Parts: sequence; C-alpha cells; structure tokens
Amino acid sequence: QSLADVLTGRKEQCEWAEKARLSAILGSCPRSHQSMMSGIRCWITFAQTVLQLKGREFPPTLAGILSWSCVFRSSATFSNYSAHLRTACDVLEIPTHVFNEPCIRRAKAAIDKRRLFTPRSKMFLQLRHVRSILEGFLSRPTTATEETAGMMFLCSYAFLLRLPSECLPMVLGA
Repeated sequence: QSLADVLTGRKEQCEWAEKARLSAILGSCPRSHQSMMSGIRCWITFAQTVLQLKGREFPPTLAGILSWSCVFRSSATFSNYSAHLRTACDVLEIPTHVFNEPCIRRAKAAIDKRRLFTPRSKMFLQLRHVRSILEGFLSRPTTATEETAGMMFLCSYAFLLRLPSECLPMVLGA
C-alpha cells in the first residue's frame, strides 16, 4: 500500500517496475558488472565479425553459441561468458531456452578435451634468487643509487609492495 501511495501515476509505476526488474536480474552480481560487460562485448564482436550478424546479435542462436565456444581455451571462461550472455538476454527480455540445450554442455566438454588451456607455471621469486641479487649489490663497492635500489628491492620483496606506488615514498630512517 505504501508503494502504491508513492507511485501515483501510470508512468511512475512502469518506471519503478522496470527498475525493480533490472535490480532483480542484476542485483545478485554488483561486483561482476565489468566481467559481464566483457562477456557481452566478446559475444557481440564475435557475432558481428565472424557470424556477420551486425545489428542481429540478439537473440543468440544455438549454432552461433556453439561456434563461439571454439574461441575459448578454458571451459570455465566459456561458462562465465555464456552466463553473462544469458543475463544480457534476461535484461533484454529475450528467450534464454537456447542456453539449456545439451549441446552447450557438450561444447564445454569439447573445450576441455581440446586441451588448449595450459595453466601458467608458478612464478615465485625464491629466496635463493633474492639472496643472489642482494649479494650482487653487497659484494662490490656500491654507489648510493645502487644501495638505494637494493634496499628498495629488498623492501618490495619482504613486504610485498608495488615498487612505484608503495615503496618509492618510503624514507630511510624516518
């Protein structure tokens, strides 16, 4: 009743209903809007350039989505992007039944079986590397600039600092 008291005109009621609908669809993922936009841009670009559907990107067809799946090296990324595309269809009030097709699950399995995704190897800077770098600074006479560079390196490593924004403002002995 209080909502009806506030929304007196038909236009206000329609605007509120549309905002409420969008809030219900997009409200569950407030921090992933950038990722969602990336997925939607990926689909639109693919549909325009590869499928030649400029101006007809929506609704996505099953054949188009299956073709799009061949671009991905990771089924997890394809799953995320297709979920983002489905959300866009919900926002646009386009039917989403195509996303329930069994072929979509098979496309995800095909991505994994192609084995194009290889995780990047761990790139940890091990203590022996840190020691050899610091010994290089300490084993010879150094200038003040070299000593400062060595100390900045050591501070950045020890405290997990980003050198330009967090380590450079540090002052020795302050």
